[in-house]
Amino acid sequence: MVAFSLAKKNIIRKQERSLLTIIGVILAVGSFVALLSIAEGLSQKIANELKSRNVDIYVLPSGSSSLPTGPVGVIGSSSDDIDVYRPLPEVEKAKEAKGDKPRKRHGNIISFLNPSDSRDSRVPNVKSAIGVARFQKTIKGRNVIFWGLPFTSNDFDGKSLFSSYMNGMKIENGMFPTESNGIDDIYGCSTERGPSDLTDNEAVLIAGKSIANELKMQTEKPITFKKDGLKLRLEGIVSFPAEFQNYFCYVPIQTAMAINGTHGKVSEIWIQVEDKGKIRETIKFLRKYMPELDFKTSDEYLGSSAEMLRYAWLLEFAIALIGILIATTASMNTMLMSTFERIREFGALRAIGANRSTIASMIMTESMILSTIGGVAGIIVGLIGSIFLDGAVQVVFRTTLPMASITPGLILYALLLSVFIGVTGAIFPIIIVYRMEIIKALKWDI
Repeated sequence: MVAFSLAKKNIIRKQERSLLTIIGVILAVGSFVALLSIAEGLSQKIANELKSRNVDIYVLPSGSSSLPTGPVGVIGSSSDDIDVYRPLPEVEKAKEAKGDKPRKRHGNIISFLNPSDSRDSRVPNVKSAIGVARFQKTIKGRNVIFWGLPFTSNDFDGKSLFSSYMNGMKIENGMFPTESNGIDDIYGCSTERGPSDLTDNEAVLIAGKSIANELKMQTEKPITFKKDGLKLRLEGIVSFPAEFQNYFCYVPIQTAMAINGTHGKVSEIWIQVEDKGKIRETIKFLRKYMPELDFKTSDEYLGSSAEMLRYAWLLEFAIALIGILIATTASMNTMLMSTFERIREFGALRAIGANRSTIASMIMTESMILSTIGGVAGIIVGLIGSIFLDGAVQVVFRTTLPMASITPGLILYALLLSVFIGVTGAIFPIIIVYRMEIIKALKWDI
């Protein structure tokens, strides 16, 4: 209690120096929170998005980076696509009592992966598979991410294949334009088509609630892409539990291929399995027929995405470290100057019976008060700074995706950082006091 009282009095007595130290801590902690809010928010939102998908196995182009169709769209993705029309080796059919069935060559990867008319999976344990494509277009000066997925109905439950892979979708306005085309019809076009070849049923889109609100989209009104001479009719506005998905627009997969000019090619293939306990065996089987592709479980896909974001976190931390070092140096300088100015005072306290630990606790308390005040104020500054930084990122990349997020973990890191600055700033002054003899302290003259 005595140490706290003396520390407080010295802070008030040296207001200008104390204020400068607090400002240094505020800038360090504030920049730390603002910068890392981008990586923290992105990591959290990607995890939520991937967990919200009903996907058991991801099929990716060989050598794809960690976020092939992640929330940041084409950023961090491979330029390669998967050719769904590539001929596959003949598949060995199961033996029957009367002998072997004839071998059959499948025309494309999607039909190879999806169950046949008899509902017997052509690949053991696979329930269904869809291709996913993506592209970006500018709407009202903002880059909007489009995803192409099948809008056709699912043979298993009659729902759209889209909703069976994207959990929690709710129609907020309008309707979901389900097609009657079978899975083979969607990917089995024999001739390449462009945007002008799309039918009325294909030239449609649905929009996530957030992007629709930001760009003031209205159902039944066309979205025009002047550069491509293309109009897409907005059929519905939908919402998802995962935040990023509400900032995307969605079109039929054949529409995405026509707009992209990537006939018969998709960015990823998503697979659902019957038995999740047999995923490894299923992947092993698929690698035998498609060795040039990468296969990842949902956990592996999330893990590889997290690894990429970890590097982003470290980069932002390294930038923030500059401010941290400056604040630590300023705190240490303040405490050293305060210590040298008060050597005689410390000597007098020692002479009347105060021990070294009392003096040390007084120095540490003073440093911790300054760093704690600066840390709390720095978190508030960081909260405000993250909003402006997020806006700057959106302007630079011309995207509508909000990336920054202040998580409880980030606030905890910021508090620990302010404690670190306070402790580090008090170490050298405490060492000086511990080594100082009482007689020398009483004779000290600055």
